[in-house]
Amino acid sequence: MILRRLIFPLLLLISLFGCTQRDITRTFDEVETFIMERPDSALIILDTMDRSRLQTDRTRARHALLHAMALDKNFIDVCEDSIAQVAVDYYSKRGPRKYYARSLYYLGLAYYYQKDYNKAIVEFTKAENVAQECDSLYLGMTKVAQADAYGNTYNYDEQYNCLTEAEIIFTELSNEYFSSVVKLNLIHSLYNQQKDDESEALLLELLNDVTIDSNLKHLASITYAFILFRREAFDEVLSIYEKVFEEGSADFFTLRDYWAWAYSLTMMKKYDEAQNIINQLGSDKSGTSSYWQYMIAKSQEDFQSSLSHLENYVKYNDIEVSDALKQSLALSQRDYYESQSKVSEYKAHNARLT
Repeated sequence: MILRRLIFPLLLLISLFGCTQRDITRTFDEVETFIMERPDSALIILDTMDRSRLQTDRTRARHALLHAMALDKNFIDVCEDSIAQVAVDYYSKRGPRKYYARSLYYLGLAYYYQKDYNKAIVEFTKAENVAQECDSLYLGMTKVAQADAYGNTYNYDEQYNCLTEAEIIFTELSNEYFSSVVKLNLIHSLYNQQKDDESEALLLELLNDVTIDSNLKHLASITYAFILFRREAFDEVLSIYEKVFEEGSADFFTLRDYWAWAYSLTMMKKYDEAQNIINQLGSDKSGTSSYWQYMIAKSQEDFQSSLSHLENYVKYNDIEVSDALKQSLALSQRDYYESQSKVSEYKAHNARLT
């Protein structure tokens, strides 16, 4: 099976030797047809292509866009914004518009991975405005990415609004996978707003969906564990973590998940098991670890240690508060871009009338 998957991209690469710019464009067209289903094959072709043969701005822009797509579909986070910028510079002037929308989306992702959420939101807003005209799939994907950026600036209302819009888009497209992803993100947004009843109702609906992807089901289960955790149902929390772990999905666990697991074990007086998890976490000094170490020390009435961990957490939390204040900047930048777009449209309209 692996051999068969490798043969096709190798044959396609061989056919590129000595080819014209038209042949390269034809290859790009071919790659675009299977990049969603076989992103690994697409990435092999694009990575091993001789860049010196890309002799026009058009082929360089097309390669940059497809390369950004392939990296993203292979779950490779690319912080370098220059890849997508090549495509943005070309398609903003030459089109087609759907490629311009996609280029803006991947440029926004690059800023997102740099954790520059303000710039990411601006690029996602630009992508949204263009995609509304021509690309419903990428419009939905942009709204999801935009929601994630808002979530990282603690703006949960805007996050929820974006996800609600995305859900409508993917429902209209009959895209079950993305609809499930959006639903899971909506659950997280409701949880962050401490709307546990709404979050749980939507979560149980998702978990009972027989068509849901198994990975999404595991992620939904972990999310459910946190709702139960907030209700101090530690025995149910443990059963969820153990089930997900036994089914080989520990890759989905975040640092917070492991600490919550250790804390639940502590509260159920399973101290050796809790300590085993804590030992594997090492000496992490993040705010997340400080908080959970404080909670565990406090539950065991080790007040000296709990105070020390609490002080570390407060120091880290000062940074978190500073980040939270940035949400107003993110919104003002977005609103400024939208107002500038309207001014440009107004001027263009007047020019046409003249």
